[in-house]
Amino acid sequence: MSPRIAEIHVADDSELWRDLGFEVNGERCRLRSIDVVLTGADSGRGIHGWAWTGSDGPTIDGIPCTRVDGRGVGVTEPHPNHSVGLFYVVLFGPSWDAAATALSDVGVDPGEPRPMGSKDQPRLRSVADAGDVEIEVIGPPDHDPSSAWRLWGSIVEVDDIDATAAYLGSRLRSVKPAIQRGRRIATLDRSAGSSVPLAFMSPVES
Repeated sequence: MSPRIAEIHVADDSELWRDLGFEVNGERCRLRSIDVVLTGADSGRGIHGWAWTGSDGPTIDGIPCTRVDGRGVGVTEPHPNHSVGLFYVVLFGPSWDAAATALSDVGVDPGEPRPMGSKDQPRLRSVADAGDVEIEVIGPPDHDPSSAWRLWGSIVEVDDIDATAAYLGSRLRSVKPAIQRGRRIATLDRSAGSSVPLAFMSPVES
């Protein structure tokens, strides 16, 4: 089996995600074949770990990683907020090369880097395929010892971005064109209470 992300671990309470319109079973929210494991506010902030299947996962300082097997059947029905899957998980590293090497070591192609950022803070960005989710790999072109590894945020794919906006109301910022051609995106406002930066993205629209 090819290496795949099976879980991401988020320091939010289950009740918060239910209130945001996700179906949550215990502490788990299934998005296609990936479980968002909600570990509660006492476990920190944001995405603080992940689990992989088909591999022990990348070895990255400060990001706990475990291996799981037997993922079962993925969920195909949309959640009440119209979410259908994870689109991106964002991985920041102290350099793009370091992040790319960590993924390559477990058999994941980190993708081709492209420049982003500013002249003062140049960054490289690529997209790696990790099963039912892509990893947005971001890091400076040269090693920055002051930069820590982190799983920064996630984009959730929805089947109807306008219906998601209607469901979440003022908790969701304005819907706007995404950088991905043919898609639209809206960011969850911090006032919604999640400790992880979340955005919702439409499918490709004609």
